[in-house]
Amino acid sequence: MEKTLKLILDEVTGMRSEMNGVKNEIGGIRTDVSGLQENMSVVRTDVSGLQENMSVVRTDVSGLQENMGVVRTDVSGLQESMSGMRTDVNGLQKDMGGVHTELKGLQKNVGSLRTDVSHLKDGQSRLENNLDNLQKNLVSSLGDYTEKIIGHIDDSTEALNKRVFRAESKIESLNK
Repeated sequence: MEKTLKLILDEVTGMRSEMNGVKNEIGGIRTDVSGLQENMSVVRTDVSGLQENMSVVRTDVSGLQENMGVVRTDVSGLQESMSGMRTDVNGLQKDMGGVHTELKGLQKNVGSLRTDVSHLKDGQSRLENNLDNLQKNLVSSLGDYTEKIIGHIDDSTEALNKRVFRAESKIESLNK
C-alpha cells in the first residue's frame, strides 16, 4: 500500500505541479486580461474622444450643408442672372444684325453718293470750261457787236448829219 500511496502521492504532487503551472498560466492570463482591460479603457477613452470629434464633425457638416444651401441659392440667382444676360446678349445680337444691315445699306448709299459727287464734279468741271468758253466768246462777240453798233451809229449819224445839213441848207435857202 505504501507503493500505492506513494504513487498517489506522486500523482498528487504531479497534479500540484501541473496545478501550479495552471495557476501560473491563470495568473498570466489575469495579467493579460488586466492589461487588456486597461487597453480597453484607453480604447473606450479614444472612442469617446472620437465620438466627441464625430459630434464636432457632424456640427461642421451641418454648418457646411447650411452654407451649401446658401451657395445653391446664390448659384441659382447667378444662373437666373446669366439667363437674363443671355437674353440681353441675344437681343443685342439681333439689334447688331439690324445695325449691320443698315450699315450695309448706308455703305451702298455712300458709294452711290460718291459716284453722284464724282459725276457732279465732272459736270461742274465741264460747266466751268463751258463758262470760260462762253465768257471768251461773249467778250469776242461783244467786241464784234460793239464794232457793228459803232458802225451803225456812225452810219446813222452820218445819215442824220446829211439830213440836218439838207434841212439847214433848205432853211437857209428859204431864209434868203
